[in-house]
Amino acid sequence: MFCLQTPWVLFAGHRPGLVDSDWGKSCLGVDPAGDDRSWTCGPKKVNSDEGNEGEDVRDASDVGVALEFQAHVWPLLVKHDVTAAFSGHNHVYQRHCAFDPGRGGSGIDSHLDSIRNLGPGEDPDDEARAQYGKAGGCVARPRKIEEQKKNEQNDSADESSDNSDDSSDTTTWWVYDAPTAPVSLVVGSAGAGFTKNSRFSLSKGTETCEFCEVVMYEFGYLRVTSVNVTHLKCEFIETQKSAGRGKVLDRFYITRNEEPGSDMGKHPEHPDAEKLKGNWEMARGWEYVAGACAVVAFVAFFMLDVFVPKDTVMPYVALDSGGPTFGDGEDAALMDNEV
Repeated sequence: MFCLQTPWVLFAGHRPGLVDSDWGKSCLGVDPAGDDRSWTCGPKKVNSDEGNEGEDVRDASDVGVALEFQAHVWPLLVKHDVTAAFSGHNHVYQRHCAFDPGRGGSGIDSHLDSIRNLGPGEDPDDEARAQYGKAGGCVARPRKIEEQKKNEQNDSADESSDNSDDSSDTTTWWVYDAPTAPVSLVVGSAGAGFTKNSRFSLSKGTETCEFCEVVMYEFGYLRVTSVNVTHLKCEFIETQKSAGRGKVLDRFYITRNEEPGSDMGKHPEHPDAEKLKGNWEMARGWEYVAGACAVVAFVAFFMLDVFVPKDTVMPYVALDSGGPTFGDGEDAALMDNEV
């Protein structure tokens, strides 16, 4: 049910349901003699002498856990309109696309039922592992917005005034426009660099993380601010280097539609979606009729309000003090140079 008092739903857990990692990848096509990372592929079992019965031990690798998570938990996150999913465990900061493994064409969607039917001690096979993390699971990518830097003299007290590269005249924000699946994040950066098992940075030019937007091995934390009911602001703050401490290394917004009908309507399978959307649209219709009866000029105004899409860039001008000016938005792309 849509709730104006709870516009944002955030999920947090230790092990990631989506993470760029070689640990537990598919062994298909891997040459044990020629690939120095071949030992990472396939299920990884915890030794039975550590308190587990051998026949019941499940795969504890990054990919193995993520596949189970995507089969059993992620559908609930999508169903209940979770805004973002936060995890740790891996010593890295990763920001991903808005992801739905059940999306048709994601690759892994055809394997989810078989994963759910696994018995004690059974693990996803190589065919399923080979489909892990495909770009088809991304339902939304962020778009890029360039913000003109504010006057440093006026921003000396602003906590985020040092949040961009001093050599640039602009600050970059990434915006997820009302995604219909959770934006995935791994924030295990308290131990940055302790384990580097990300294909994004250790690919040797042969592999690419298809769902990643940013991967950083930097000490820091994620600051999340609910600006209002339509904009969630997130900033990854550096804490390690003395010269750069407090610097914002990554910035992004997640937006949502403010109209209840829009939110409920994004899940066609919801039994009350069409009913609630219809009631909302009917209420708006009576509002327009009343406005037309009061002042004829208001009719044209409301018609434009309904049929002309609202600008999704301008609201950001009012979110930060000082009214920054944004440049034209650019299509989002994988940020290969972020690491």
